[in-house]
Amino acid sequence: MFSLEGKVALVTGSSKGIGKAIIEQMANAGAKVVVSSRKADACEAVRAEFAARGQEAIAVPCNVGQKEELKKLVDTVTAKWGRIDILVCNAATNIRTDFARALWEDETRRKAREALTPLRRIGEPKDIGGIAVFLASEAGSFITGQMIVADGGVTIAGERG
Repeated sequence: MFSLEGKVALVTGSSKGIGKAIIEQMANAGAKVVVSSRKADACEAVRAEFAARGQEAIAVPCNVGQKEELKKLVDTVTAKWGRIDILVCNAATNIRTDFARALWEDETRRKAREALTPLRRIGEPKDIGGIAVFLASEAGSFITGQMIVADGGVTIAGERG
């Protein structure tokens, strides 16, 4: 039920952090993957990692704020594989990425955040990858219109910080 075999997955911002973790897990689940972010060299480096593991991947740099680049991204993927089955529009939050470096590199701030988090740790990019695979797979096929909060329990604990 968790297989993505034969699917084509496109994840924006997938050359590092959460986006890279998502696309890695999708490739591990059998998807053909499209590595995309603004920097061509970063996309190519990640594509090469997948190729070295025998996973199908292409690198298509794209600034999602530019309509022409988005069109080129979609056209490139559909020319290569004929379709896009899975689309993840990735944007980062605090879940240990470069985006949240100021939080996790400052030991005092990190410990304060961890103390307010029921799981007593900050999120890792890989924590989101599995959720994305679940939602993209048959296992998540009856889930729609939901907000899945992956925050280590902060929301239900009623964080006061």
